[in-house]
Amino acid sequence: MHAITLLIVAMEFPAAPLESNFSLELFDFLCKIVGSEKDVRARRIFFKVLDHALQYSPKWRVVTSGRKSEGLDLPGSDLDITYINQVDTVYNTKSTIPSDLQYGLFLDFENTPPGYVHIELHQKKRHGIQPNHVYSGNHIILSNEHYKQLIQEMNMPNAKNKSSLLENFSDIHGPCSSTICGSYDFLSTYKCHSWPTVVAEWITRPRNYEWPPTELIEDIVRDNILLAPIGSKSNNKKENPFEWRMSFSIAEKMLVHSFNHTQILCYALLKYTLKEVLVVHQKIKDTMCSYFMKTVLFWMIEESQISEWQPCKLFECFQACIKRLVFFIQYNILPNYFIPQNNLIEGKIDVPKKKLLISLLRNFFTSGNNSLKQIQTLSYLFDHIKTPLTSELFRKNYSNIDSIIYPLLHYMHGIGYGGSNTIYQPIYCIMSHRKCKLLKHICFIWFSKLCGSLAKHYPFMISHDGYTNLQNRKCNKTFYPDYKKCIWYTILGTFSDSYTGWLLLAEFFFQRKQLRKTAEIIQLCQFKSSTDHQMITPGLKPHPSSKMLENIGLHFVQRYKHSCSDLFYLTPKAKPQIMFYQEDYQSANSEKDMLIVHPQIRMYYLLFLCHHYLGNNIEKWKALRLLKDFNLQSTTSAEYLNSIIHLTLALREAETIPDFILNGFLSFLLQTSSYTQRFVCQTF
Repeated sequence: MHAITLLIVAMEFPAAPLESNFSLELFDFLCKIVGSEKDVRARRIFFKVLDHALQYSPKWRVVTSGRKSEGLDLPGSDLDITYINQVDTVYNTKSTIPSDLQYGLFLDFENTPPGYVHIELHQKKRHGIQPNHVYSGNHIILSNEHYKQLIQEMNMPNAKNKSSLLENFSDIHGPCSSTICGSYDFLSTYKCHSWPTVVAEWITRPRNYEWPPTELIEDIVRDNILLAPIGSKSNNKKENPFEWRMSFSIAEKMLVHSFNHTQILCYALLKYTLKEVLVVHQKIKDTMCSYFMKTVLFWMIEESQISEWQPCKLFECFQACIKRLVFFIQYNILPNYFIPQNNLIEGKIDVPKKKLLISLLRNFFTSGNNSLKQIQTLSYLFDHIKTPLTSELFRKNYSNIDSIIYPLLHYMHGIGYGGSNTIYQPIYCIMSHRKCKLLKHICFIWFSKLCGSLAKHYPFMISHDGYTNLQNRKCNKTFYPDYKKCIWYTILGTFSDSYTGWLLLAEFFFQRKQLRKTAEIIQLCQFKSSTDHQMITPGLKPHPSSKMLENIGLHFVQRYKHSCSDLFYLTPKAKPQIMFYQEDYQSANSEKDMLIVHPQIRMYYLLFLCHHYLGNNIEKWKALRLLKDFNLQSTTSAEYLNSIIHLTLALREAETIPDFILNGFLSFLLQTSSYTQRFVCQTF
């Protein structure tokens, strides 16, 4: 155990420092790619606001983590979303469990490797063993399997009943998963009641250079440690189902937020090295991970003076980190930053892989500044090293503001649909950071989306028969002020994108049975949707004419509204597809799952209904033909399925099937009718 600690040596920089000019060039170059200090700060504030928007249930605290929320937007970066159980807390020992609790959870470190624990259950009255418990002598130990199942159920409710059409909507990765709204890693955790004694050494260990500072350590201890449903793996690679890994994701996020910008850019360089130099080799593809790189950086920063981490020494700092990584691999030891006894690479790198890895890293290190030529993302630095960084690479067709904000937009999918708390708290958070100039552009869009969401929480927006609801409440003095507020909020929501916000206004008037107003607004939506615009999806890039629009005086919100449209959300009180909770579908009176729809599908369907009720048969069939054409041109399984659902609903309403539907299309509906009808009934 002590050998691991002894191997943490003082930070060593290259004996012959390179000219500071190269480090400054590299620093400026990375600022253009990764983002400036202000850009990184704006991303962090964005995800801080998002944390507030995701608090859908008092039983769970939702926290974002990973590179995205740390302020880095690098290729291949996922957003980690952690659910923290707010009902049950895990105590350090059995004796610390309050006496008034009928049951309690506490830590058991017996027969567990460093970094892992057992969670024991203490009950005053035993009612028999549960499927997620196991007896070990006189102890009841919690299995981690039920938590993994919980994550799957939270993100794919009623998974057993899903059709094969839905199989590609979500991918499950152990305790993590990804959704059609983007790439997300989900993790459900318990929280420790207090800082475990086995990790107390991290708080008190000597630090020569006072990083992290005392105030930050106190904040980390206050936020505490999480317990993730991940067990250690034995030689046969099978995970122990009764172990829980101690997770420091919140602490790591706080540490990264304390980095200066040189340290952030060094962090990015290490990520690029991993992705573009190391894992491209098939033989060592699964040997290294980004967490190893972060751990090396934590150790290096703790063991060095802050004066070393300056822009003029960026490349030297990076090389020092690579040298330390070689050292760790050479001696088969990479100590966890919080629990040094936990060797992260123990048993994970065999001799052939170790030799290849050390050879690659040493060649990379000894190549000096030419080593960065191996990183494809940075190759342009050398092609134009003697030219100003305002060269063609950075004379983009879009502004810097757009390049920072657009990759964040899809994370706003479905915000505010979980209730008033998910609307007001983000607004308060936004207002507390109003001095951030870059964030003000994001805030306007976010505020507009929240207003549109807020309107949907009024009773007459939720009702399927708004007119009857209005008649029944015509004597209610509070109804008409609320009605006006709802219109006001919905109008504010029209600023949220190109035309989906207007479509929400059309939905509002349709529910009020104001069909002509609805048709007029849909006509406007059709015009807006015919322009050159993009759907807000993962990987969204600024519009090609963004820079030109900026040069003629259009500010960001105007450029955004000119080019972007959001998805449309049905069943407004339901939670977004990435935020389902177990209690929501176990309850007999559970709210229906949210259906995420392409706005054109909903637009054509509403247009069909308007003309159907107005008696305009020609226009009605035109709208249905547009819906059918969209179905035939669908590019994703989600679009295809949702358009089928809306076509089925439209045909049911029309009570007849026109010839153009029968032509080559009826056979498919007949083949899928049983599934489609079941899905429609469940959804609506």
